[in-house]
Amino acid sequence: MQEYNICLCADNNVVEYMSALIVSILRNSSQDEEFIFHIITSCISEENKNYINELKNIKNFQLKYYNPIHREKFERWYSEKTPQKWPVEVFFKLDIPFILKDLDKVLYLDCDMIAVNNFKELFDINMDNYTVAAAKDKLISNSHLKKIKLNKSNGYFNSGLLLINIKNFNTLFPNDTFLEKIDKYLNNIKIVEYPEQDIINIIFNNKIKPIDSKYNCVSAIVKKDKEVQDTIIAHYTFFKPLYKNGYLKKNKLYYAFWKYFIETPYFKNNTSKYVNILIEQGNQDIIKHNKLIDSISWWIPFREMRNNFKLKYKKETKYI
Repeated sequence: MQEYNICLCADNNVVEYMSALIVSILRNSSQDEEFIFHIITSCISEENKNYINELKNIKNFQLKYYNPIHREKFERWYSEKTPQKWPVEVFFKLDIPFILKDLDKVLYLDCDMIAVNNFKELFDINMDNYTVAAAKDKLISNSHLKKIKLNKSNGYFNSGLLLINIKNFNTLFPNDTFLEKIDKYLNNIKIVEYPEQDIINIIFNNKIKPIDSKYNCVSAIVKKDKEVQDTIIAHYTFFKPLYKNGYLKKNKLYYAFWKYFIETPYFKNNTSKYVNILIEQGNQDIIKHNKLIDSISWWIPFREMRNNFKLKYKKETKYI
């Protein structure tokens, strides 16, 4: 059996997305792959932990929870040096090398991602001379790179997926030198616009190994199907599949999210809530929508209820 360590940072606000991510990883894995999910959190309720634990019915995995070690420092950085567009939890990924210091390699994933294919080859990447592997962020502006004084030739990377070489990190940053470098950087600027992402790009700089963007397909929903054909991991930046009261462009990665989300306890225990979100979002492709409704209906145990459900929500699509 091959064991893979995956780290997620979450709170009660993103557990729905995290559950879909875990389902997608399990569904796209082979029999000989075992997963240990390391979750760094300061606030996940016992009810939500139980829901996540239920996903073991799909395929067994290990689940470990950790409190952030440097939360006080992160909160100070957050309050003093960020525009506060994102929660303080975005800094928690910076604690990964400290919390999981005894591992060789770990894959960090943002919770608003799903795997649409198996990604075990990611773990086979040779990282002997690198601390992190990540996909380039092609949407970052030249003005931002100039502002943070980052050489464009080095590239700027999205921090939603990070393959971290823990052994290399421990050699490169003994003791607390990593945090000291961050403090030094933040002390010389007013605001860090993209908090942990800017920090990772600045501190690791030429120690980041570029990987194909198919492992971190950002803006996953708004792209055309032909642009996402090779996607292995979708990243729902900007627009989220569970947004309420707003039309979302529908591509194959939108439906991929729902394919996995309907297997979660969140969906099963509150089906009407999420189907209403689907209806509110609107859909120009009635055929795809009806196929999704058909998939959803199979979670309803009684035939009459199942048929009534399909009749109700398929009829709704006529008015979208």
